[in-house]
Order: sequence, then C-alpha cells, then structure tokens
Amino acid sequence: MSDAINRVITQNYDTLHQAFRIYLSRSGLDGNLSADELINEVTLEAISHADRFREVRDPVAWLIGIGLNLMKRQQSRVNRNHRREPLVRDMYPRLEATMSDGDLFDLLEDLASPDPAHAVERKAMAQYWLSMIAPADRQIIELAIMHELDGEQVARQLDISPGAARMRLHRAMKRLKAVVTEEAHHHDT
Repeated sequence: MSDAINRVITQNYDTLHQAFRIYLSRSGLDGNLSADELINEVTLEAISHADRFREVRDPVAWLIGIGLNLMKRQQSRVNRNHRREPLVRDMYPRLEATMSDGDLFDLLEDLASPDPAHAVERKAMAQYWLSMIAPADRQIIELAIMHELDGEQVARQLDISPGAARMRLHRAMKRLKAVVTEEAHHHDT
C-alpha cells in the first residue's frame, strides 16, 4: 500500500507542493516549515495510515487533508511557544460527537461560501470530507448544499420523488457526520 501512496504523491507532487506552499504562506507557518518538508511529513503520515488509503475516493484531497491537519498541529506547537490563540483554527473546526445534522449542514454551507480569506482551505476540507463518503451520498450533498438546490430541484436532478430526495439527503448527511466526527476525534487524539 505504501507503494501506491508514494506513486500518488509522485504523480501529484507539483499540485501538492503548490497547494502546501499557499497554505503555509497563509497560515504564517512558511518560516517554520517548507512545502517540501510538509510533503515529507504527509508521506510519512499517509503511510502510517495506509489501511485507510483503500477507502479513499480522492487520494489528492486525502493527502491535502493530512497536510492541513499536520499544519494545524504545527500551528498549535508554534502557538504554545508564543502563548497565543491558533491562527489556523478555522481550517479544521473542533467538532463535537453531539453535532446535529443541522450543525453539519451549516458547517458545509459555511465551507461552500465564497469567503475569500479561507476559501481555498475550506474548499479543500470540504472536498476531503466528501471524498470519504459514497459517490451517491456526495452527489446529493453537493446538489443540496454546495449548489443550494431546494428539495424539488434535487429530486428533479436525481429523477426521484421529493420525499426520496429528503430521505437520501438525511441519510447522506448522517454518514458524512460520522466521517467528520471520526476525523475530528482521530486528529484531536
């Protein structure tokens, strides 16, 4: 599995390097960590979680998510040394296991909003989370939240009844909530 991870990183090295260089610059970490060092850390972290690689639908989004989490940890270390509030806190908000479907819906809406200050990071996190669920779940969530279609419009797009659309969206949100909560728990420990 580590060969497959290394192959994905090698094939997408320029994309990852450019994205991480931008993220590091925006977070203020570029003086503490280079994009090359971050890619090395991402590689090690990805290999240590190689068992999860089989479940990943978008390997590049998964790797970027790992990089963002590593940056969050680095920012926390830097901030502890300087005794100040984390600057990257909005990139990966702390999630509680009791998050309601409405809270998750609001979070995804927030991630999809065109906030120029954090648009790239938020989009990457949304893509990362969505890459962890089934394509059908991802499709209905993207239609309802990212494209802001109402229940009738989603039903027409999927050629199903509005009731079926509501049920699918509810179930997809429940599965996404489980993924997001697990990721938050995994990275907070």
